[in-house]
Amino acid sequence: MHLSFDVKHPFFYCICGYKNSGKTTLITKLISILKERGYRVAVIKHDGHDFESDVPGTDSWRHQKAGAYGTAVFSGQRMMVTKECRDINEEQLAAFFPEADIILIEGLKHSSYPKYVCGYPEKMPMDVERLADQIERLWKGKHMGTVHAICISEKKGTQKYEIPEVKVIEDFGLENDAHAGKWHRQVSLLGLERIEEFRARGADIPFGAFGENLVISGFDFKFLPIGTKFQCNDVVLELTQIGKECHHGCQIRRQMGDCIMPREGVFCKVLKGGTIRKNDNFSVITEKDQP
Repeated sequence: MHLSFDVKHPFFYCICGYKNSGKTTLITKLISILKERGYRVAVIKHDGHDFESDVPGTDSWRHQKAGAYGTAVFSGQRMMVTKECRDINEEQLAAFFPEADIILIEGLKHSSYPKYVCGYPEKMPMDVERLADQIERLWKGKHMGTVHAICISEKKGTQKYEIPEVKVIEDFGLENDAHAGKWHRQVSLLGLERIEEFRARGADIPFGAFGENLVISGFDFKFLPIGTKFQCNDVVLELTQIGKECHHGCQIRRQMGDCIMPREGVFCKVLKGGTIRKNDNFSVITEKDQP
């Protein structure tokens, strides 16, 4: 399962405190609980001092001590990279974990990220399950959007138009939509923000003009991995494809010299049917959340 965030805007949560205040113990417990709940967790530790980046005596440690500015060790299961560099930050490091749902940071107490400050032994730590609940609520808040438009067309090759609500049929798609069927592109999604950016360039286009079924705010869909699952009311969708080639003679591309659907639009299969209405909530879900 992959439920990754937009790579440009990862979800960070900091565990802070003085040395020996229980940070590492708390983080290891959180990792176990969040993993059981279906999240993929990565950890970044910030060290305010210099540190030994490899195990003394190993081959890669000797390479480093001989003057290599970077070393890497890899196998079929994992990798380790060390590199001498300046001005690195947590967002750059997050690019190494594109599959992660949550990145816990040990340190960065002065950052603006949500955080928990350990104070052991003066203060007993917060119940770990409660803290995991808090982190999960914050994560879900980040991964929730709104249905701004529902669009269908009865015939292929004709522009989709808005309707106020639609019946979504399991393993088929939107009722009365020409692109529904027994294939992997049953429902198409496009982000509201991407459409508004395109309109700001002078394009006077209605919802549905790109061939999208659902216009959703709050997501940059192209950064989500294949297999991501979404829920809207009873409807559950699974992301199956990111982008597609424009059809021959795309009017928007001819008029504007560009079309955003090939790089911004995504496609889904319907795992569970139901009804979707305009202004409904639309969210990413974990395995634990699935009905």
